[in-house]
Amino acid sequence: MLTLYKIFTFLVFYITWPFTFWTRLSGSRKWHNRLGFFDHFKLDDDNGKTDSMLIWLHASSMGEVRVLSTLAEHLKRADSTVELFMTVMTDTGFEYACKVTDDSNRVGFLPLDYHAPIRRFLDTIKLDAAVFIETEIWPNMVVERKKGWIPFFLANGRVSKKGAGRYTLFKSGLKKILG
Repeated sequence: MLTLYKIFTFLVFYITWPFTFWTRLSGSRKWHNRLGFFDHFKLDDDNGKTDSMLIWLHASSMGEVRVLSTLAEHLKRADSTVELFMTVMTDTGFEYACKVTDDSNRVGFLPLDYHAPIRRFLDTIKLDAAVFIETEIWPNMVVERKKGWIPFFLANGRVSKKGAGRYTLFKSGLKKILG
């Protein structure tokens, strides 16, 4: 099942490439990030090196950003040296994330779930850990993240009975991803 997903994402990525690439060149930050480019991201230290831990937080929409902002506050209180980077899926989530982080350079859109954008993202932003809210599970992202040995946490990951039934259809693929 994971192989079928990879084939599907390959086809979607290359079919939409002309649109996404042109939109990126036209100045869209969303598509710049979706293609894995995060050159706006800067660490607090001028030379780009820091002794702090960089934690990636991902939320899909504005409601999930609200939940993650609470987690971010707790992480900062527990260790003031923690650096946070947040990704979102929606424009409203992005706007709200910029407000709660007070630094738009620390917020971006989640890269497309295809290995090239994911690799660019992971090569640019040297992460120490990743926290996804709810059940935002992107198979290629999880597999690529495993290659870099980045710990992955799923916060508030609840599954309804209806959702659990759908997950059992993809049991073998999910076992590889979540194992």
